[in-house]
This record gives sequence, C-alpha cells and structure tokens, in this order.
Amino acid sequence: LDSSIWSRPCSPASSRRAQSRTTVQLKRAASLLARSLMKIAFAALLAVSARADTDQDCHCVDRSLSTVSAVTHGIKTDPYWQPFRETSFQAAADTGITLEFDLYDEFDAAVMAADVEALADTCVDKCAAVVTIPDATVEEAVENAIFNGAALFGTNAGYPGPFDLESFFGSNETEAGAEAGRQALAALVRTGWNGVGARVAMVDPENGMISSLNQRWDGLKAAIENATGASATRLLLPPPRTVPAMTDELAGLLVDGDACLYDAVVGTFDAAIAILGALNKTGCEAVVGGFDPNEGLFDEMARGNIQFLISQQTYSQSYFATYSAALLSFTGMSFSGLVPTGPLAITAPPSNYACYDDFYPVCPATPSPGCACTDRSEIRIAGVVDEPVENAWWNLVNAGARDAAEDLGVTLLEGGLVFTGAADPPAFIAKLEEICDPATIDALFVKISTPDVHDAVAACIDKGIAVLSINAGYESGELAVDGLLYHVGQEDFAVARSGAIMLVRPSSGKADRFYCVVAEQEMDLGNLKARCDGVADAAQRAGLPYQRVATSVDTLRDDLIKARGFDDGAGAPGIILSDGKFLPGALSVLAEYPSVVLGTFDLDELSVEAIDDGRLVFATDQFRYLQGYLPLALLTANVVTEEKLLVDFIRSGAGLVRHAAKDVLCS
Repeated sequence: LDSSIWSRPCSPASSRRAQSRTTVQLKRAASLLARSLMKIAFAALLAVSARADTDQDCHCVDRSLSTVSAVTHGIKTDPYWQPFRETSFQAAADTGITLEFDLYDEFDAAVMAADVEALADTCVDKCAAVVTIPDATVEEAVENAIFNGAALFGTNAGYPGPFDLESFFGSNETEAGAEAGRQALAALVRTGWNGVGARVAMVDPENGMISSLNQRWDGLKAAIENATGASATRLLLPPPRTVPAMTDELAGLLVDGDACLYDAVVGTFDAAIAILGALNKTGCEAVVGGFDPNEGLFDEMARGNIQFLISQQTYSQSYFATYSAALLSFTGMSFSGLVPTGPLAITAPPSNYACYDDFYPVCPATPSPGCACTDRSEIRIAGVVDEPVENAWWNLVNAGARDAAEDLGVTLLEGGLVFTGAADPPAFIAKLEEICDPATIDALFVKISTPDVHDAVAACIDKGIAVLSINAGYESGELAVDGLLYHVGQEDFAVARSGAIMLVRPSSGKADRFYCVVAEQEMDLGNLKARCDGVADAAQRAGLPYQRVATSVDTLRDDLIKARGFDDGAGAPGIILSDGKFLPGALSVLAEYPSVVLGTFDLDELSVEAIDDGRLVFATDQFRYLQGYLPLALLTANVVTEEKLLVDFIRSGAGLVRHAAKDVLCS
C-alpha cells in the first residue's frame, strides 16, 4: 500500500455501532456486534491491496469523523488537571481525531454520573470515551453506560475499574502505599538504621475523605506492619490544605514535647513540602517520601531532602488513555485490558523534570519558564526487520510506521522500515551496529526472529537507545532481551491453539487430525515455531494426531499428501497454515480433498474471499498496520518523558476473523 493513501480524506467502510436501537437490550447487542464488525472491517480494509483510483475510499479512514469524549472529576482551578487535559488534546492532535474534554467548575458526583451515563447516547458511531471513576456513584454510571453500548476507557481514579472497560490506564493505590512503605524502610536502612522498630507516618491532607488516599494508607500500613517491630501512624489533616496551614499542623504532630515521634514521614503532593517545613520547625530528622511528584518535589529530591517519590505516571495516564480511545474510534482496535502506569518508585529526579508540571508540551507551545518545548522533528526513530524489501505483508506495517511518523512529527530513519533481507542475521546485526549510536537515533523498534541477534539488540539498549520489539520475539511469554521497553504483536501460540480448537467443532468440519504447515527454511523461527506449537497443544488437548509439515510453496501439495495419515480416505484433516503465502496451494488441496478443514495465519484479500465462500474457517489478524503505528507513539513518549507503561506485552492483533468479511469490504 502507498502510505499516502492513509492520510487522504475519505469515508470508512463501516461504522462501529448500529444507528437504530429501540430497547436497552437491543442497544447493547447492536453496539457489541457493530464494534466487532468494525474490527473485521478495518482488518479487511487494511488487507485489500490497492485497486482502481475509483475505489480509493477503500484504503483510508477519515479520522476527523472520529471522536473521543472525556468525562473526569477534574476541576478547572486544580493545577493538576489543566496539563492533564492539555496532554489529552495532544494525543487527539497526534491521531487526528476530535476530542471533547471539559473540566467542572466544581465536582458533583451526581452530575458526573449523569454525564457518564449519557455517553451511551451521545458517544455513538465512531466514538469512544475516557472516564475517571472517583467514587461508587460514578462507577455505577460507568457500568450502566457500558451495558448500554458505550466504549469506555478508564484512567487515573478507580483502578482497576469495571470488567467491561475497554482498558484502564492507572495505578493500584493500595500497592502504591505498600511501595511507599517498602521505600521508607529501604531509605532508613541506607541511613544506617537496622529496620527494627521503625516508626513511619503517612500524612493524609484530605482527612480520610478520599478513597485513593485511604487505599494508599491500607497498603502502607500493611507493608510497615509486616516489618519487624515497625509501626505505622496515619496523620489526618483537616482543612485548610494550604502548605503553611499543613506545616503548622504537622509541627505539632511530629513531636511529643522534645521527642521526635517518627523515623520516616510520607505525604502526597504539597503535603510532602509541608512535612519538610514541619521537620525544619521542630528540628527533627526523618526520611521523607511523597506521592504524586511535581517539579517542586523533584527539586527537593535533587537537594537531598526527599528520599523517594511514588509516581502514577500521570502523563502516560492522560496521553495513552486518549490515544487508545482514538485508535478504537477509527480502527476498532486498541490496547486491551489493564495497563498499569504505576506505582513507580523514583529515587533520583528524571533528567528533564523541568517540564514535568507542563506535561512535556510539544512545540510551538509556550511552556513555563525553565521548560523548553519538545521539537519532535529532532526525535529520530528507526525500524529494522529481517525481511526482503519487496514484501506485501510488511508493506502494510511500513505504511503504519510512516503514517505514525507523520502524525507525530518525528523523524523516521530512511523514511520507513529498514529491510535487511529474510533469514539473514549477519545483515540485521550489521545494520544495528551501523545505526545504534545516540548521535544517529534516539529510539528503535525491531523484529527479533532469532536469538542470534539478541546481543546486537542488547548493545543498542546499553548505549541508551530506547528499544522495543514487534511481531516476533515474545514467544516465551517474556521480552527477548533485557531492557526492551515492550513487545507489540500477537500471542502466536495462543492464537494458533484457539484456531486449531475451532477446526474441531462440528460447525467447522470437525477435524480429526492436525497438520501445521511451515516453510522448511523458516521452521525454527521463533514466531512460526510458536504457531505450530500452539496447534500441537490443541491436538494434545483434543487427543488427536498432529504432524508438522515442513514444505515450500511449490511442493505444498506433494508434501501434504506424503504426510502421515493425510490421504487415508477417511475423516477430516485439519490444516493450519503458519504463513498466508501457502493459502493458494492449500485451497487447491481443498478442491481435491473436500473433507479438509482449513485455517490460516495473516488475513489478506484471498483469505477474506475464502472465508466468505466457506472454504476457509478462519484467518488470523494481527493488525499489521498497528504493529507499525503503535511503536512510534510508545517510543516518542519514552524519549520525551522517560515514562514507561508498566506492561511488557501490547497486543496488536484482533485474533480470529471467521465471518462477515465480505460484508465489510468496500463495495
């Protein structure tokens, strides 16, 4: 595909939701069906190769027609929420969608709950919403909106949110408290304290009225009381919550006469500054920690006055919640499940914390004094894959990478993916050795097909370059190389197993034995091996025979016929193709042996056609476009902010496409 097509205004092939719903039950069913169809639609749209100019609408998505609506408990006068909102607008600008995000004059749970429930009616068609869940009233509204068909992403408050959220970006507050307790004890040990009998206090400037602070206290108390002889105390502060007022209040709480009561004191946000002031007033010494860092707390850390900070990585919460909702609104696919952004323990200030309170504005924005806006054109990212240059499958990944570079305004080395040739580790390694220099690139995404390249990837990471893997390199369920940020791709083993199990069902043809077809020269590549291992696992679970067939496109038929038990004249051979290049030959085998039950990896135009006419049970879709598109946003955010989502694996694939494919192809 020509990547320029993706930026051209056009109409999408299908909307995410049905327009007409007459009952709550029908609304829910129609919404879920439409969302599923949009996933298939976008997959089919991306799979179709370029046709006549008159059919170009088939190859693009008009993102300006997509909307994200944000409903949070933030208020206009809170300095925390203004940059949170601006970061959301940056994510919207980066993806080309429309964002609706207003802050309240004052927080009212009933008003917010009504606004959330209304999303089921106002956020329809190509729309997804971002919500915070500050209390039980809003949580009930979120559950109702989801039931009525809204696609909601949670962020910031309410971790982990209701089960049916599309995703949640936030921090486990109980674990944040526990981590603060552990960090307090560790800091005491560093000062020479033996950890026995430690007295730790947590300052609550909300006087016990905020659920997230209550959860932090529960976690901290449990962590401290698990230590030998240690004790935890909660210091509740009534209004007003100004730093001078809190300082005066704490000065009386930290001492008993001339005796200092605590060895470590932890406070959230401005309360940590008040703790320092109170210690100075009383002459007491203590380890000091804080929650929710800002530039002022980082300044104190740099001076040695604060020993640790517990972050929920607010930039990542704001940016990626909106970014993910945007992806869903125009592709039908996005991050899924729980995406922790914290808690993250910080013991040294990040190098660029001067822009922390501004949420790292992008030029030409004018930030606060001392913070320079980010000129993204100076961020240099490379993508390297061990594939041939002329490769239709990877052309679509390349299109996603080029589009993301244009959307973000970053520089993509050589203008797109760098192809080093199939099954050629020396060429791949040589390319990494050439470009892995901080003077050349800031970040890198790679396909890790073989352990032969692990050392070369590790060398890039050791030079301070941000690196993630795509497509291959996560077959063990762990990142292939220490220090990788993420892996973006599909779970090959699990998808293959699910597909094989599907072939056993009576509705699919009830396969009674399995064959995994793989290219002979590629049979030991990690991701292809994982696919055949998944088929083998399904066969074992079903108690059916299994055989791996190593072959080539030219010899597929003969090698299958020679396979053990294939041509015995009875039953239904179940064939899983580990690569879509074998599909034409496999369909010829099916024409000769109609009892064959067939599934394939890697959706394309031929597989769409074969699904619709009943010859193919399923094709896997790993959303190649997103495998190219997602890495640039993930890497850009890390380069600018030094933040990292606290997950290793980011799923790009939609799974198994098995019906309705023709209905969503452009006509």
